[in-house]
Amino acid sequence: MNDAPLNLYERLALRAFDIEMTRTVEDGQDPDDLSIPGTVFTRMVPKDVDLAEAYDLLKRMRQALILCERQFRFYGDEHASKLDGATHLSLVERRELEADRDRDLGIARVLGHLIADSPQPQATGWQEISTAPQDGSSIRVLGKTDAGKTYVETAHWWNIRWSIENVTGFRAPTHWAPLERLPEGY
Repeated sequence: MNDAPLNLYERLALRAFDIEMTRTVEDGQDPDDLSIPGTVFTRMVPKDVDLAEAYDLLKRMRQALILCERQFRFYGDEHASKLDGATHLSLVERRELEADRDRDLGIARVLGHLIADSPQPQATGWQEISTAPQDGSSIRVLGKTDAGKTYVETAHWWNIRWSIENVTGFRAPTHWAPLERLPEGY
């Protein structure tokens, strides 16, 4: 089993969708009889429409960034290859190709950083809730709902309990982690 922490996209998908699995078999056969060969289909069913739309938009935006990064890298590499074998270029043509190469590869690098940059959990991971700061500062908390589902929310210590406990259906958190830091100058 992979113990790597979930990235931003995975955490958003878990909040936005339920995964529904269905099994099909030939007509007249019992779909619950696992000894009969069949095909299993999965689909993601939105449980929060706004989060599902945000997740889809985020995926499309990330894919657009990936396509742009590839295109600018291609342009930069094309300019670099023209420079490598060209002995007939004038000084002005060489400077223009160098400027174009540097610009395109620079844009590709920036886009690559945007693609790779997603909030990561702290290296220390989740800690027991008993060690959480009780000074009113906001932290990330982990716990279970009354229905037994896991939640990850932002909460703070308030009036002898965690603020998330005021939400109907949420049990007291069991673990905590610091909030992800925003980039410098955000």
